Amino acid sequence: MWLVRALLLVLAACNVPDKHAPEGDDDTNVSPTPDPVSAPDAAIPDAEPDTQPPRLVDVQPAPSSKWRHSPINLTFDEALDPASVAGTAVTATFASDPVPAAIAFDAPASAVITLRDVPNSAGLLEVEVSATISDVAGNPIAAPLVFAVEL
Repeated sequence: MWLVRALLLVLAACNVPDKHAPEGDDDTNVSPTPDPVSAPDAAIPDAEPDTQPPRLVDVQPAPSSKWRHSPINLTFDEALDPASVAGTAVTATFASDPVPAAIAFDAPASAVITLRDVPNSAGLLEVEVSATISDVAGNPIAAPLVFAVEL
């Protein structure tokens, strides 16, 4: 008997009419509560506009660490605008000599810097990324990114 009562409670909670309930005890005549999302009069609050620039949260390999000639990954705290990454200038220098560098978008919130023709000698490779990288709302990074990795 307790199993039947438990089943009736579950069915009632799921809003399934009970075939065994006495006449007039079902909830079929109760008007449904309007859904606030689809109700025509529902006030939908405006979303806060994104006014914050993306922040750099990770660089791999870490600045001032030993670099192994692999791509340098820059990870930001929000999605980036791919076109802004493509239009970003990257400069790299080793012992005051320029090193060819390119940057590419890596969805959704990263950019990858590749360097070519880097000398195999020991020293500091300095990298600067212009402040044109922006998030999908159009907010550019606050300042150019400048860091160095050790060769």
